[in-house]
Amino acid sequence: MKQATADPYQALNSVITAEAGAEVRFDACYSPYWAALGRFVDDARSALHDT
Repeated sequence: MKQATADPYQALNSVITAEAGAEVRFDACYSPYWAALGRFVDDARSALHDT
């Protein structure tokens, strides 16, 4: 999960510091981040239910 958060975090920091093109980079990271988060939550639920 840490890998999935690196690009969005860096892109968000770029937006905060008003770097050129940062919004486009953040938008490109948004969907993949939420997809990875969804997989993580699903895996965590499965792990909890399997124990």
